[in-house]
Amino acid sequence: MTAWEKALGRLRAIGYRVVLDGENLRYTYQGKHLPPPDQIIPLIEVLKIHKAEIINNPYSLIDQTLCEINEGWTQGALEWMKRTRPGEFKKMMALEEEINRFALNRDMNGLNEVLKGYNELMVRGRNRKLISTGMNQCRI
Repeated sequence: MTAWEKALGRLRAIGYRVVLDGENLRYTYQGKHLPPPDQIIPLIEVLKIHKAEIINNPYSLIDQTLCEINEGWTQGALEWMKRTRPGEFKKMMALEEEINRFALNRDMNGLNEVLKGYNELMVRGRNRKLISTGMNQCRI
């Protein structure tokens, strides 16, 4: 895992959404309480340093996102969600199908749009302690 992938993963774990918008990286905080700048600024600096690499290989953002989605759920959380929150579970499964479709087609714009809805479910899940916030390493 590269330095910028680690920084991106940490920003996402804290609650930031990071998307590639043309030649720019956009950061949006989606949590409740803004974290201290001394936690965030070094991570953003890493992304700025590696911006050209990120722009030249935007598919690694897709791969990292898919990895985090797959490893983000705590064991048993999906079964619990299916049993106790069938509506949210059904919505999550539909969103994951869309994520996979856009990822396979390498459609960054479509993926960013569908991830907005998925991220809302993830934030609700984190608030309920369903989803781990620790970073997991993965190889794709």
